[in-house]
Amino acid sequence: DDETSILVKDLEGNILKGVPIRTASPHRMEIKSHPYPESKQLIVNQEYDINITIFDKEDHKIYPSENILTKTTFGKQFDIIEISMNGLWAKVRPTMVGIGKIKASLRSTLTPDDDETEITPHIKGVTDFEIYESVLVNPRQTVLPWDAATKPDYQLSYKVTGGGKVYGYKVEPDNMATIDNEGKVKIMNGPGLLTVTAGMTQSMHNNHTSKIVLISPTELELPESNSEWMVGHQISIPVAVYGLHPETKEKVMFSDCSDLKIDVALSNSKDFTIEEPGRRGEHHARDSCTTIHIKGNTAGATTKVTVSYTIPATKKELKMFRHIATYEQLEPVHPSTAGNSQSAPQLVLPVGSSRKVLFKGGPHPWVGKPSFFFTDAE
Repeated sequence: DDETSILVKDLEGNILKGVPIRTASPHRMEIKSHPYPESKQLIVNQEYDINITIFDKEDHKIYPSENILTKTTFGKQFDIIEISMNGLWAKVRPTMVGIGKIKASLRSTLTPDDDETEITPHIKGVTDFEIYESVLVNPRQTVLPWDAATKPDYQLSYKVTGGGKVYGYKVEPDNMATIDNEGKVKIMNGPGLLTVTAGMTQSMHNNHTSKIVLISPTELELPESNSEWMVGHQISIPVAVYGLHPETKEKVMFSDCSDLKIDVALSNSKDFTIEEPGRRGEHHARDSCTTIHIKGNTAGATTKVTVSYTIPATKKELKMFRHIATYEQLEPVHPSTAGNSQSAPQLVLPVGSSRKVLFKGGPHPWVGKPSFFFTDAE
C-alpha cells in the first residue's frame, strides 16, 4: 500500500489544490442489487442493477477503475441484459423462482500496456439472492356506500398470493381504518379513499396495493333479470347502486350495498310477500350489489315491485320499479306419464313422423296486461 497526491497548479506554478491518492490491497467484495441494496429478495421479470464493490482491510471503498479484471458469473435464474468491461456492474433480469447465485472473483489488473498483473490471493465474493413471484392482492378495489350518520361497521379481508407467503400490511390514511397482522381491515371513518398495501415482511418493496372507496350513493338501478317465476319459489331481484368516484368523478357501482336501508313496496301484497334481503358478503347477480327477495303465493298473479333508497344527507329519494309475474310448473299432459312413474314420459317416433305434445302450466299472458311483458325466443 502507498499514498501520493495529485497537485493542481496555475500557469505560474502556484499550487491551487492537492488531491490525495492512496493505493490499497483489496480485501473483500460485496455484491448488491439496486434499487434495494439492503435486500437480497428479488422479483421475477423485474430488472436490477448488480453492483460489486471492493473494499480494503479498513473497509474503504476501492475505486472501480476500468482496468480491474473481475470474473462475474450468474446462476441460471438470471438473464444478463448488459455487463461492464470490468465485470463490476451488470443489468440482469431474474426469470424463475428460486435461489439465484452471483459470484465475483477479482484476479488481476491491466497495465497501460495491457499487461495483466495478477492479484494474490484472489478476492472472491458470492451472494445468494432469493427470487420470488410478485405479490398480488385481491380484490384490487372495493367500493362501499358510506353513511356518516350510521357509520357502517365494515371489516374487509384480502387474498394475497406470491412472495414468500409471510406478509406485512399497512393501510393509509391510518386515521380512517386499522389493519391487523392477518390483513383484516376495519373501517372507522369516511367518506374517502384508502390504500391497503400487502408485501413481503422482509422486503416490502415486493408489494401490491388495493383501493377502498367510501362514497355516498347517487343512483339506483334494477338490472335486467327474470320477470316470470314459478309459484312458491323465492324471487330474486338484483339491485345496483352507484356513486361517484372521488378521483375520476366517474359512476362506479358498489361492490356490496347490502347494508343500505333499501325500502321495498308491492302493489299486490295479497299474492306476494317480501322476504329477507341479501346480506353483506353473499353472492349477488352480475351487475348488482345486493338482492331483494320476494315470494309469489298465487299462480298467474302479477305485482309492481318498487325499490327505493333515501340519501340521509340530502333526503333525495332514489327509486326504480319493475313488474313480476308467477306461473304454475310446466307439466306434460299428453302423452301422459305411465302409471305412477315420476320420470318424464318418453316419446319414440319413426323418422319422418310427427306427434302433437300438450303441456299445462308454465308462463301465460299476464292477466290484464297480455302484452306488457314479452320475450323473444328462437
